[in-house]
Amino acid sequence: MMKIDKTKWYEFKFNEVFYFERGDRLITANQISGDIAYISSSKINNGIDNYITPPPYMTIYQNAITLNNSGSIGYCFYHTYKFVASDHCTVLQLKDKNYNLDIALFLFLKPIIETMKSKYGFAREMSNNRLNKEKILLPAIKIKNNFIPDYEYMREYIKAKSKNIIYNKPILKPQNILKLDSVKWQEFKINDLFRVVGTKTTPIKKLLEYGKGKYPYVTTKASNNAIDGFYNFYTEKGNVLVIDSATIGHTTYQEINFSASDHVEKLIPKFKLNQYIALFLVTILNKEQFRYSYGRKFNQTRINSTIIRLPIIKKDLPNWEFMENYIKSLPYSSNIV
Repeated sequence: MMKIDKTKWYEFKFNEVFYFERGDRLITANQISGDIAYISSSKINNGIDNYITPPPYMTIYQNAITLNNSGSIGYCFYHTYKFVASDHCTVLQLKDKNYNLDIALFLFLKPIIETMKSKYGFAREMSNNRLNKEKILLPAIKIKNNFIPDYEYMREYIKAKSKNIIYNKPILKPQNILKLDSVKWQEFKINDLFRVVGTKTTPIKKLLEYGKGKYPYVTTKASNNAIDGFYNFYTEKGNVLVIDSATIGHTTYQEINFSASDHVEKLIPKFKLNQYIALFLVTILNKEQFRYSYGRKFNQTRINSTIIRLPIIKKDLPNWEFMENYIKSLPYSSNIV
């Protein structure tokens, strides 16, 4: 197993490592559906906000990194495919043309780049001027009197780490993905579909007393399915959706029993929920995040009154079967367990 040798790292200026340029503004009303990924400042779905036919003034990139300069500031993503970037993103490309960016190299760079997040916020965007003043610490080699990033070491380190990741299941791609516009849609209030209740707040000290185990500890974080560890303790029944009511209203599906931190609201279904329908609903609900922030929390009152659009069989009757079958028709859905 390769180990990181911190004695061979060097501090580079950010603009010595990357070319970077800000994306272009394109409001939702002016977006035309297409097959080019539109990257915005989301921290989910690899930053993809839509698929569009970009206007001529937008640059189409490929094999590059996007860095959120506002919104979910400081998160970065790698795109092997063609994409365009909003003005809330900065596109990064390696300055050293002797090396090509790939997934292994990006996975090494990502956590290092994202350490900059703590310096920025809604009142302090990650502008090009500020990036020009940033520095980044990387493994380096010395050639003559100059240090250059040791990209080969970074790549080999990730490849060595990844050998321990084993996935034996076959990856099957369905041939016929269902069309979302093949059914009618209707608006529903969340409280027509769910009973919204708070969870019991469990202090982390109490969880530590029970020790590590199999039950998730669900918090208000927006990563790792909102889970911050597993313990031999639970207070809540699973097979529910949960919403972070403290910050941006991030929604997740909790399949098994769990405990929770404060500001975690539980959506108990008034219908028969399964993991496929849950994944469909989570995507719909997370589209509501733009309405909320630290100054406007997604509390129970707002959750109950929130309106979402869902496929229907007939008036006032959601088409749960279509939602389940739609998720099952997506690539790699056979690997959902």
